[in-house]
Amino acid sequence: MSLKPGIVGIAVAILAPMTFIGCSSDTKSSSSSSGKGAVCSARNDLEQSVSDLADPGLLTGGKSGIESAVNKVQDNLDALESAAKRAYKPQVDEVKSSFDELKTAVGNLGNGKLSDNLQQVGDAISNVGTSTSSLYDTLKAECG
Repeated sequence: MSLKPGIVGIAVAILAPMTFIGCSSDTKSSSSSSGKGAVCSARNDLEQSVSDLADPGLLTGGKSGIESAVNKVQDNLDALESAAKRAYKPQVDEVKSSFDELKTAVGNLGNGKLSDNLQQVGDAISNVGTSTSSLYDTLKAECG
């Protein structure tokens, strides 16, 4: 799939807010509990992969590049869910739900009108940002 420069600019504008989601990268992931350390490490990995979605270079890879980045977020979200177990289930479930909407929107790229597809992706990213921010805020108390 070839993306026109104007479309790339629109997509960058949609994805750029993702860089501001989350908490400080100075978080302390060391702890006396290996479970806590695993949660904090998984949170940091998820935060990085979500931030990577805002990289303008991602768009040059077309739909497959975006799908690859989305898959990385999925892997990191699964790892966080595994590390957090039930302690943060409601927050993780909220992120997973909004992320499923993003995967659906990305899957629709190339079907129908591109501007509509990008709007759906942008809306889904916004929802992921909101739910992820809530999860990060909850984990900030745990991870520092």
